[in-house]
Amino acid sequence: MRKCLKQTFFLDIMLCLLLISFYCVSIQTCFGRVAIALSSTHDRDPDERSAQAEVISHMLNLAGNTSYLGFCYTTFNFYNNASRTNIYSAAGACGYPGGIVFYVGHGYTDDLALQWCITDNSGERIWDNEIFPHSICKNVFFTFLWSCHQGEVIGGSHLWGTPYGMPYAWRHSNAMSENGYTNPVGDGLFIGFSGISPCLTCSLDGVPQAGKHFAENFYTYGFQDDYTVRMALDSAACSTFVGSASSFADCILYTGYYDMGRMVVYGCSILKLHDYGIVAGDGGGVGDPIEY
Repeated sequence: MRKCLKQTFFLDIMLCLLLISFYCVSIQTCFGRVAIALSSTHDRDPDERSAQAEVISHMLNLAGNTSYLGFCYTTFNFYNNASRTNIYSAAGACGYPGGIVFYVGHGYTDDLALQWCITDNSGERIWDNEIFPHSICKNVFFTFLWSCHQGEVIGGSHLWGTPYGMPYAWRHSNAMSENGYTNPVGDGLFIGFSGISPCLTCSLDGVPQAGKHFAENFYTYGFQDDYTVRMALDSAACSTFVGSASSFADCILYTGYYDMGRMVVYGCSILKLHDYGIVAGDGGGVGDPIEY
């Protein structure tokens, strides 16, 4: 009788340890990652606001339903809620150890001070050097800013010590390839625009709402099909600009549109969207009619 009780007690302990182990693994695979999307609807017309909402909803729905690939994301939807507080929180991955961020809204540059900014939902400017202290944890490994000017430099620190450049502000590193699409190496990944970024609802290369379709296709291939970021960019270009692009390399977003701007990629584009914590490789709005 005593022997049976000992065996039962031993089995109970083993079962408890197994459950704890399973729970810890679940925490790591499902709750260690976060996908954050923010939009500033300031100075945007209803069609553009709707496009923002659809892209964000599409991205986060995919991110929250990837458990069949062996990983999943906690999601934060800050559509129409890109407050200063939420932008700062996003820079710290909302306290999670690994995160990706998508932002869409106006962006500006101060050519004299050599600083870059995005806007909150009221139109207030949030500068790179203001974001920098909130990302010191380096938990955001991939940042995608659909906003004017934010990819014009990788950045670093001025001689007087002030940090500058949005890639540097979000990742605390300038060890990124300057052309992460063709030379995918570096600490983290950043996608932005040099010059003017188009509205999501703009027509490009004869494709209505080209930006919206490209962003949705990109996240579909990245999350649903588990492609690397570079593969997702290629596939999104082909799916969006049917007949005019055979890859991201000859896509109008990458080559440049209407002498206004182009999409740039810094860092390691052979990362996948679940590769957090890895140093890889060693139509128009109210104000500006077609741009952010």
